[in-house]
Amino acid sequence: MMNFVLGELELGLILAPLALGVFISYRIARFLDITTDGAYVLGAAVAFRLISSGVEAGLATAAATLCGALAGMCTGLVISVLRVRNVLAGILVMTALYGVNLRILSGHAPHFGSESTLFTYASRIAETSIGASELRILGGIDAIQLMTMLLSLCIALVLLGALLFFFRTHLGLALRGAGENASAMKSMGANVRMLTLLALVFANALVALSGAMYAQKLKVVGIGDGIGQIVTGLACVMIGIALFRKRGFAMQLIGAIFGAILYRLVIAAIILSGMFGEDLKIATAVIVLAIIAIPTLLRRRDEGSETSIRGWD
Repeated sequence: MMNFVLGELELGLILAPLALGVFISYRIARFLDITTDGAYVLGAAVAFRLISSGVEAGLATAAATLCGALAGMCTGLVISVLRVRNVLAGILVMTALYGVNLRILSGHAPHFGSESTLFTYASRIAETSIGASELRILGGIDAIQLMTMLLSLCIALVLLGALLFFFRTHLGLALRGAGENASAMKSMGANVRMLTLLALVFANALVALSGAMYAQKLKVVGIGDGIGQIVTGLACVMIGIALFRKRGFAMQLIGAIFGAILYRLVIAAIILSGMFGEDLKIATAVIVLAIIAIPTLLRRRDEGSETSIRGWD
């Protein structure tokens, strides 16, 4: 049971880059970027092909992240140069990425073989340092499972630290300002369209990283893995907002990671209840809808309380 929980925690941490990416597009660029669904599979497909071709896993993961950034750049250029509406631009690029991903995976069985992945390295460290498959003193926790979870945690913390630092720089503050009040930033001479493009580059790079990590963890790539990832990312972000809705920007960014972990634990609870296949998808959709509705319901409750107080004044 403990190993199952550790596995779900690890999957939640693997979803953390996805949650951070959606946070940037949704909370900073201020729209839901559908490119997410295509960029997620793009990261997985690129990492798979490169690792299968003998490229070192770290370099393959970095290349997959870069490809996600390029996908975000394409969406940003369609918006800024062609002046296509935000949502439509995301849909167009996501549709194109579906074909790109098919070409990348065509002619190859989408399963990793004996190639080394990021998580293979973590497994080797566990075997070398501990010399056994289990940590007996911790009640039989799988050492390899624990080490791979720590790797995912380290990646999530590094990303969080980098983003917290970046969003305190002049460029990062300009990005946040463009999302909060585009008109004010334009009056100050900022190029809002270019700032939006940069936000989409960062967002989809993180999404592709999440897809690359997920593929390496499960050692399989599916062309349909990206379907609904924008909803998953949004649910993670909404959980974070519900947890830290009255806190500052930094806490909301941290909340996105907590949201990814809690989201995966909720899915694990559904699985343990015996739901699979269609039932699991229905239950997941209902839970995601409830998660998205929570901030709105809480806001309405607070507004109702303020109205009542004013009525007594």
